Amino acid sequence: MRQGGIGNPDFGALKYFLLSIFVIIIILLVNKFFTGFVRSIAVIIGLVGGTAVAAGFSMVDFSQVIEADFFRVVTPFAFGLPVFDIQSIIMCIVILVVMTESTGCFLQLAI
Repeated sequence: MRQGGIGNPDFGALKYFLLSIFVIIIILLVNKFFTGFVRSIAVIIGLVGGTAVAAGFSMVDFSQVIEADFFRVVTPFAFGLPVFDIQSIIMCIVILVVMTESTGCFLQLAI
């Protein structure tokens, strides 16, 4: 079953939009009224709340979770061998340099 994505006859249905608005409202309320650890997991709380509401309206299918093995060894390279191209490697190096510079700037400003 293709949940609410492209290819689903209900694609763009109002129920999916309302559910997403509900999740966003939960996240915003948790951010507004809580502090500390609870505030830092606001997105997780929103997703759990949205999943609970969706399950209440029979929009969630847990059959594959129920049928799954409790423990299973991961198959190495199940999706094929990794592919490395030079553009991705260069981009990773650039991102690491930018991240290091940004971290230095933020730490210097915080001191």
